[in-house]
Amino acid sequence: MVVLFNVLHLWLMFPDRCLALFQSYTTRESDVVSVASPPRPSDKKTDNRKTARGSIKALEWWWDQKLKDSTKHALMSTKLSQRGLDLSSDSDAEDRNDTELINAKTMDFSDGPAKGILNSSMSISHGRSGEKLKDVGGIQFTYRGDRGPYNWGNLSPKFDQCKNGKSQSPIDIVKHKAVINKKLKPLIRKYHSAVNVTLVNYGFTVGVRYPNKSGALMLDGKKYSLKQMHWHSPSEHRIDGVQFDAELHLVHIAEDHSVSVVGILYKYGRTDPIVAKIESKLIELGHHRTTQIKMGPFNPHQLRKRTHKYYRYVGSFTTPPCTEHVIWLILGKVRHISREQVEALQAPLDMGCKKNSRPVQPINGRHVELFKELH
Repeated sequence: MVVLFNVLHLWLMFPDRCLALFQSYTTRESDVVSVASPPRPSDKKTDNRKTARGSIKALEWWWDQKLKDSTKHALMSTKLSQRGLDLSSDSDAEDRNDTELINAKTMDFSDGPAKGILNSSMSISHGRSGEKLKDVGGIQFTYRGDRGPYNWGNLSPKFDQCKNGKSQSPIDIVKHKAVINKKLKPLIRKYHSAVNVTLVNYGFTVGVRYPNKSGALMLDGKKYSLKQMHWHSPSEHRIDGVQFDAELHLVHIAEDHSVSVVGILYKYGRTDPIVAKIESKLIELGHHRTTQIKMGPFNPHQLRKRTHKYYRYVGSFTTPPCTEHVIWLILGKVRHISREQVEALQAPLDMGCKKNSRPVQPINGRHVELFKELH
């Protein structure tokens, strides 16, 4: 009676689904019977009993599947909630096919801000079920929610400077407060054009990784080798409170591990020739879930253009661990980039990092210097 009650209850709740499952199940059953035994005379009572048994078996099978699915859903919700995520519906589960968790392995910066940064493992945890989260070591961060920028400093002692640092980046550059420094010189950037680079999806940004001896920036008599460049959208730095549509960072590292970053601001307009060189590969990054793509020689001449104006200040990395003592050089000329190109740069990224811009940080009495070449 209990079984019959459950069958009737389910049939009332899901009549269409039950009928379809019953028909599918009884069709399978009848196929097996017809092969295994010869036909017998029709018996109405026997047929009715078969139908009832078939209905019960079909609904019991379906209920078992529903129970298994709900158990999996509950387990996944528990795993994700332990990591600051909420799985409230099936559509949410689909949205988290790439979970909003970025891994930055523990890094040692004791010998300078750059030590270990480019060799550290930055990876995304894939998969709806959450199993692979166990295989991802290190500390996770995103650009929204509990693991977003306002909480980076609480995620790990290694990220303490994100919360307590006094020279953090990015900043809002106020033009009339920038001090012209006549001792500053034009930026001398000599990048080689015949080097093979690698396009990398770091999860929180897309970057181009350069091999050794790819060229350098000369600054204060010191040679800073070009190691990597990557994009943020919208821009992280602002000028007089204006946030731009994108920002390119060219990361340079000296032998003593000191770091200098050249920042280029973009606004929507015509296509950017630099991004145009990698657009087809960005599509490949997004579609094939690839994290690295080997590319041929890549060094557009636009990167070596002489700049007549730039702002200079001392700040930090704009991503955890927010290490300080980084020399920032923000070019004065704002370049153009198309909306489609910005979307292409965002497409391969984790859902929590599509808008990968850290909020501006307090200036805390720092001086922003200005180089402006006289014509």
